[in-house]
Amino acid sequence: MPRSAIGMTEVEGDYSFDVDTYLTTRYPNITKPARRAICNWVRERLDTEVIEAMVDDIVLLYALDQQGWTPEDEDDENDD
Repeated sequence: MPRSAIGMTEVEGDYSFDVDTYLTTRYPNITKPARRAICNWVRERLDTEVIEAMVDDIVLLYALDQQGWTPEDEDDENDD
């Protein structure tokens, strides 16, 4: 089987979201204990199935775009 020119180690496949940094940026007055509690609350409630479904949706959109099957925007049709 031929190998791809781009190995998976060269692709940034990880995604991380720093809830603590987000909270301190978005809500600068929030206390450290509150941030810790919220970070724990978020971690306990994250639904990986929802995240996987979002990735699947993006894969579908990418595949449609690569095949040229994505319909043109309505605004593009009216610009004649």
